[in-house]
Amino acid sequence: MTNLWQTCTLVMTNLWQACCKLKLLSGTISKWTGNRVQDRLIARIISKTIITPSLLHRFNLHPDPLCIVCNENNDISHILLKRKKYASFRVIIWNKLNIVDPNITYDVLLSHVFTNKKNLTMFIQTLKYFDIS
Repeated sequence: MTNLWQTCTLVMTNLWQACCKLKLLSGTISKWTGNRVQDRLIARIISKTIITPSLLHRFNLHPDPLCIVCNENNDISHILLKRKKYASFRVIIWNKLNIVDPNITYDVLLSHVFTNKKNLTMFIQTLKYFDIS
């Protein structure tokens, strides 16, 4: 019973932190971009609701949530951080964002992206090279 309680508490804490982060960032992002399409894209990236095979699978709209190459959950963090197909793009983006460690988490990536308007603009422009909607 204790493990279940700890697991539920951890899940709720993570959900609360994600909601707070989204609320905190949502007020400042629109002032930076001034573009509704980009604002919506950023909100979806923060909340991990950008359309990917993994998200589509959750709603029974895609047959398999796994990446056919890596056999990992094919969500936005996998596409941006681990997919071998995009390794060369990652090197360029990491250099522009001053990311030294190539093995970062999704939250660390977002913290670098939202450091300033220049990083955010560069990140939005490079998203077109990734297979995301």
